[in-house]
Amino acid sequence: MNNLNAPQIRVQNYDIYLNLGYHQQNILALAGVTAVDYHGNNISQGLNVDDRQVNYDVAGQYRIIVSVQDQEGNYAQTAINAIVQQENNSNLSNTRLNNNQNYSNPPRAPRSKKWIFWVIGLVLIATGWAFWRQNQQQNQALQDAQSSVSSLSSASASNSSSNSQSIAKISDVNKDLQQQISALKDTVQKYKSDNDRATFENEINQLKQQNTELSNKIAQMDQNNATQSLTKTVNKLSDTVDTIAQAQSADEAQQALSNANLTNSMDKITEAINSIKDKLGL
Repeated sequence: MNNLNAPQIRVQNYDIYLNLGYHQQNILALAGVTAVDYHGNNISQGLNVDDRQVNYDVAGQYRIIVSVQDQEGNYAQTAINAIVQQENNSNLSNTRLNNNQNYSNPPRAPRSKKWIFWVIGLVLIATGWAFWRQNQQQNQALQDAQSSVSSLSSASASNSSSNSQSIAKISDVNKDLQQQISALKDTVQKYKSDNDRATFENEINQLKQQNTELSNKIAQMDQNNATQSLTKTVNKLSDTVDTIAQAQSADEAQQALSNANLTNSMDKITEAINSIKDKLGL
């Protein structure tokens, strides 16, 4: 008989940072991912990483799916946030400091001070060039400012419409997430009242599928504080569903749901959405 309990994937860091342009990166090590089967055996060697959504050549936030299957064919997966960013290069060269160390005073021409006139001439030339360069930069800055004002004026209306649509999408996903959490609570409560394990497992599997679809939907949206909060809560809901699925009794399932504290996560999402609305004046 096959074991009906799915493996457990443990993640230390749901948000990992990847260097822009590097395609071979140890995702599992960066996120601290391990896996065990229902018997507690370490099956981390069977972990699979699906990073097809990640564009390592474009900075941004992407979704990585980590999955595992035990020897009995039971399957589990979870999602990790991957933030691709420019590598921080703090090693600065000081070689320019060495270029000024080996100069010596030029020898004086016997009974002649013509070099003084050469120095004065060079200083005057350098000063004139500096003033000319400064004037050019000021003119260019003025032209850039005028161009920016014109561009902002023409883009203001379209940005306002785009911002409204983005907030509407985030609010819709937030509602879907609230419905999934409510459905999970109802499933656990129903399991506690009728103790029907088969129905319980079927509803849990449906919730897993809905959770995956919602994760993919969020990954396709513009990333901001609200979508990041949504992603974290969806991942937390996914882990909670996995934990509840492994519960041996209705009481254990109820305890796992209580420990997840999903209500607090939803409050943070609402705060993030309201904050973005305030900043955009919506």
